[in-house]
Amino acid sequence: MVLDANPEDQQLAETILRAEGLHVTIASNGSEALTLADDARPSAVVCDASLPDGDIAATIRRLRQMCGSDLPVVLVTAAARVAEQAWAIGAFSFLESGSTPTTCSWRFSGA
Repeated sequence: MVLDANPEDQQLAETILRAEGLHVTIASNGSEALTLADDARPSAVVCDASLPDGDIAATIRRLRQMCGSDLPVVLVTAAARVAEQAWAIGAFSFLESGSTPTTCSWRFSGA
């Protein structure tokens, strides 16, 4: 699942993940992600660190309740010092906005 409010970032993430052979579901906010997760049951989440509708940690916790506590999450952010936030919510990894497709693929290779 790609969870991001920015259509350009959604498209980039979708392109990269589909090239890796993954099925991709797009959500623009936390509420939509939770609704879609009921049917989609994502096996991993690429998530913007700042959601327009609220607390990213609460959304990730709820997704993990729905999809399994081991659900890998890669947090995407424009902030260079996001590691603490990523680890605090249990993210598998994180990416800085504008990362190359190779970096994106590498981050997911271990998910």
